[in-house]
Amino acid sequence: MSSFVSRRLQRTPIKAEEDLDDVAPGSLLEIDQGNYKHWAIYIGDRKVCHLTVEAVMGGPSFTASLACLKTNKGKILVQLFRDMLAGETPPVFVNNSRDSKWTPRSAEDIVTSALSYAGQKVRYDLVTFNCEHFANECRYGIKASLQVEDTADAARVGTVLLGVGAVALAFGKLIFGKR
Repeated sequence: MSSFVSRRLQRTPIKAEEDLDDVAPGSLLEIDQGNYKHWAIYIGDRKVCHLTVEAVMGGPSFTASLACLKTNKGKILVQLFRDMLAGETPPVFVNNSRDSKWTPRSAEDIVTSALSYAGQKVRYDLVTFNCEHFANECRYGIKASLQVEDTADAARVGTVLLGVGAVALAFGKLIFGKR
């Protein structure tokens, strides 16, 4: 086993399809779309398993998260890595960084779990069951999306700051009066 595969992978760039030959099956692939990340499970032989939205079948599969605003019809696909990208070239990373927080299943169990869903139609929900929930469930047995959690945390902080600002404004008017 190469040192690339044997060490705990954090966020290692995949610059060419050939780089996948050194990636351990069961690893998570993060496809960076700027505003969001699409997640897939590497199953070996340059193939991935991922949750996509049926509305974009035939288009770049990683854009599925955008279509979820119009539909909740998801499907678990097994595709060649290059077919998932459909000619697009977003930054792609092996990202097993959550291994430090959660214990991953064995590679065989991760791949078997992912493949057990292949071809199934599922209810896609941006908040409760998106591609990241699926990938984490297969790798760790935990349905979680840190993107969703981070967005919710940011919204809570924004709400608190808005509230603090409103209180400060009201307090200022009370103390200093209208000017």
